[in-house]
Amino acid sequence: MANELEIREMARKLNLYNIARLETYETDLSPVDYLSFLLQYEIDERKRRSVENNRRLSRLPKSNNREEFNGITKWMITKLQKCEWIEEEGNLVISGKCGTGKTALATMLGEKAIEQGYKVKYIKSDALIECLHQKNDNAKNRRIYESLVASDLIILDEMMYLPISEEDLRVLYKGLIFLNESRSVIIVTNRMLSDWDNACRDKHTIETLKDRLINDAKIIYLKTK
Repeated sequence: MANELEIREMARKLNLYNIARLETYETDLSPVDYLSFLLQYEIDERKRRSVENNRRLSRLPKSNNREEFNGITKWMITKLQKCEWIEEEGNLVISGKCGTGKTALATMLGEKAIEQGYKVKYIKSDALIECLHQKNDNAKNRRIYESLVASDLIILDEMMYLPISEEDLRVLYKGLIFLNESRSVIIVTNRMLSDWDNACRDKHTIETLKDRLINDAKIIYLKTK
């Protein structure tokens, strides 16, 4: 009969490192049931560690545990948390004035997506523009861009908070259209969509970008209490 040291070594050889780190292998279960327990333990631990790693890489803001938002029902929040819209590569636009909980809602949905195995990346619009400008010349921004490409969901915060130059708009347009081809995007903005035109002189490009992003998207407007 194998002893604990031999079991740990076999687990390591099979890359079952979570089983190898178990404190003890003592059990009252039958051999088959115990084998099932060990394998399920390995699966659960790998999932937990994957979620932790994805949460770290997502750069999501710290959650403030806010649960109520004025402008969206609890039923709709529950439906969004199922993440079916991510599976369908749909987008979500969250708008409203400062203090209404836009980023908190986006963060909550990002957390739920990570828990369900999706890769999420949070980034502010100015950082995205910088990344798109420098992804071929700067190692840090190249890594950020690669993480965006590898994501299932991108949370883009502070979209159109400030006026944007025509050059930055062109870069943002090309980058977002490419990224949105095979992944979902949550747009967080304090401007009404109808007011995006006032953020840039190039009305045609901003209108085209807006139309592409909100096509079949779910649009939420959060209100102040």
